Amino acid sequence: MLLEKRFRRETDNEGPYTIGMTREDLANIVGTSTESVIRTLTEFKDEKMVSINGRNITINDTKKLESIKQGFY
Repeated sequence: MLLEKRFRRETDNEGPYTIGMTREDLANIVGTSTESVIRTLTEFKDEKMVSINGRNITINDTKKLESIKQGFY
């Protein structure tokens, strides 16, 4: 994942990692509206895949997110 390569520390290949960016920036990266990003992040948060604190999005379950991505290809 592009964001994982940018934000995960090389010494920490397992467990959660945090992405520090606005929802608007994230929407621009993935090519969708900010509203869609907010809705999707809320769903991911409800399923405990991510935690959100301000502009920090912590990825808690990389494997589950990867499995969702696989469904789109």
